[in-house]
Amino acid sequence: MTEHSISTLALAMCMAPGILHSVEVAYPFLVKHSKVSRNGRNVGIVFSAFWLVASALNYLAFSYASI
Repeated sequence: MTEHSISTLALAMCMAPGILHSVEVAYPFLVKHSKVSRNGRNVGIVFSAFWLVASALNYLAFSYASI
C-alpha cells in the first residue's frame, strides 16, 4: 500500500465514527435509543471532538505524503 492509500483509509476510518457521534449529539431526535443517558450524550460529545481532530490530523498526513 502506498502512503496515499493508507492515509485515505485512516481518514475514512476516523471520519465515520466522528460523523456518527456528531449526529447523535447534534440531532438526538434522529437517534432514538432507550438506554442512552446524559452521561452517554457527554461521551458522544467528547468522542466526536476526538474523532474530528484525528480526521484533521489524518488529512494533514494525506496532504503532506510524498507523491
